[in-house]
Amino acid sequence: MPTGAQAGGTTIPGYGAGAQGRAGAFVAKANDPSAIFHNPAGLSKLTGTTLLLSLNLVNFQQAFTRQGSYEACTDAKCPMGGLPYSGQPYARVENQGHGRVHLGDFAIVPLLAVSSDLGLGLPLVFAAGVFAPSAGSADRDYVDGYFPGQDPNRPPPPQRYDTLLQQAALLLPSLAVGYTVNEKLSLGARVSWGFGEVKAQTALWGVRNFEEWEGFDSHVAIEAKDNFIPAFGLGAQYKLREDVELGFNYRSSTRINAKGTATATPGNGTLINGLSPLQPKTSGPYRCGPGGTVAKSIACLELAQPQVASLGARWIAHDGKGRERADLEFDVQWENWSATSTSRAVVDVTTPTLPDGLNPSESKHGFKDAFSFRLGGSYSVFQAGQSFNLRAGIAHDTETAPVSWTRLDQDGFPRTTFATGLGWERGGYTLDLGLGYVYEGQRLVDHGGCNPSEDNLGCSGTGVETPTGERNSPDPNQPIVAEQFKTQSPFNAGLYEQSYIHLSIGLSKKF
Repeated sequence: MPTGAQAGGTTIPGYGAGAQGRAGAFVAKANDPSAIFHNPAGLSKLTGTTLLLSLNLVNFQQAFTRQGSYEACTDAKCPMGGLPYSGQPYARVENQGHGRVHLGDFAIVPLLAVSSDLGLGLPLVFAAGVFAPSAGSADRDYVDGYFPGQDPNRPPPPQRYDTLLQQAALLLPSLAVGYTVNEKLSLGARVSWGFGEVKAQTALWGVRNFEEWEGFDSHVAIEAKDNFIPAFGLGAQYKLREDVELGFNYRSSTRINAKGTATATPGNGTLINGLSPLQPKTSGPYRCGPGGTVAKSIACLELAQPQVASLGARWIAHDGKGRERADLEFDVQWENWSATSTSRAVVDVTTPTLPDGLNPSESKHGFKDAFSFRLGGSYSVFQAGQSFNLRAGIAHDTETAPVSWTRLDQDGFPRTTFATGLGWERGGYTLDLGLGYVYEGQRLVDHGGCNPSEDNLGCSGTGVETPTGERNSPDPNQPIVAEQFKTQSPFNAGLYEQSYIHLSIGLSKKF
């Protein structure tokens, strides 16, 4: 019954319109209130009070064509006459998700921040704001009107053991401060107390189900919230000389421990005397908490976004009046995805064979740490009390998931981002526009025709399963057994296609 969900994928380069136009190369520059995210030390560059509203618009395209075809179901509990779609090849499926808050096909990812020196005459600039990590903006929606058992002639979605629906919303209200140590060194810090909500639907094995008949599945929908998600950030900027600046930023991981409810629809083949075998726990120990009904059980969910560290250096060209005419920045970023490779879900229910409750369900992703390399810059023209800024950049992120671990619920592709942007400033007002295209292309996962059965377990051809800790691909969630006894049956072979379009608009006013 439990299901896992991840928060979307590797971080999209560029958050805030100024940074977006530079493909995210903004750690050393960070000179507007979005520094609360990119590098809080950059707040020290600001004077007076500045208010910034920025909207990132993310269009995520994803499709999957599973390898193989629907199998026949020969178990005694299978429908008389077999399945009408047996032998049909798996159809191509496309993501219909747009984000919890969206404009057309674009998810809206907000950033609101205000910075001020409070007129104190101190080497301190304070900031407050709220942002939503862009990694959590890409929803998945593959439901397409499907509900198990509703139409026995309709093939069940081929990707249902991965995800049917996934929506994650995470907001991080934050406070930050930038401190000018001396004319060369600035430091910064941020604290955040986020809150998040997760909605997900998936299918899992209600009983052992090599044939993948939906009658042996359980369809699960979970809704959970976490109203306190602590996080922090640290930053530094150092002026090596007048035309060279260095920057460093660290963002802690954000770990969501959400609690809510889960609704399960057991397949016909899992019923006992026509009734669901799942019952809410009536006595402890509870994994998530007491309560719940047959219709809605108490559930809890653990997932995370990784800690991130960035290092940047930029070269600056000034004009005759000392104004910044152009700059070029190169950043290197590390994302600790290996520490967030598994999400975990628990539902407090019992079954006749598991009176102490179902086993925790772990969704594995095989992640490794990712590195990104970002090169971006700007060129400014000053005229009649106003300035125009042209920005451009390119970035590359290494893969978080090896090919064999590729899944739909989390983006593990390597990616290349091409970005450009424009800025206009006059009379304390600044308008910034950014555009990015994230190319990921296609990925083919091929497990060599691995198709385990009761008579031929595993993928090695020897009839022996690979131990769970040594497998190189995901298996369906199976909460009826402990993790170490999970049946080997990879479901992710096929062709994956992905890309992003990323738009940004920002407006700020200096008082």
